[in-house]
Amino acid sequence: MQDKNQPFQLDEEFVEMLTEAQQKIHGFILKRLVDHHQTNEVLQLTNIVLCRKANDFQIGTNFMAWALTVANFQILSFRKNQSRERLIFSDRTFDQIIEEDGKRPDDTSFRLSHLNECLKKIDKENFKLLKARYERRLSFKEIANVSRKTSNAIRIQMHRIRNQLMICIEKRMKEELS
Repeated sequence: MQDKNQPFQLDEEFVEMLTEAQQKIHGFILKRLVDHHQTNEVLQLTNIVLCRKANDFQIGTNFMAWALTVANFQILSFRKNQSRERLIFSDRTFDQIIEEDGKRPDDTSFRLSHLNECLKKIDKENFKLLKARYERRLSFKEIANVSRKTSNAIRIQMHRIRNQLMICIEKRMKEELS
């Protein structure tokens, strides 16, 4: 059992999987809580649990399924704590929302059209980084070696680019809906 006063000992592969999963975990939580502040809070709690339980994860199994299961438990725990503080949906209503969400068509193609437009706004250096990571499927370490940066610097830069794209997509979607 990890001592709470000891720093986490995470291997690079786990950190890479966790980093790549952030947007999907965020989206999963956001669909269930709707509120961005609550979503960010639950995402942080989820990341803490995932890091603490990193040694429980078996490399080669489905990381995303495991991470979303942890996120779901964090959502339930958060909702339970919130129910003590103020009025929220009942479990039955919450279950109905989840059921309806499963029936809704995926808005992937809608988002992809906006992504294409947002990609046009990315500067050349960041666009090359995206292509190296997603088109050529290079690891952060491989990109770092070529660019003479640390893999951590590449991770941070990729996180910023993804956030920039997410903000651009959300803005375009809001504009289209108004």
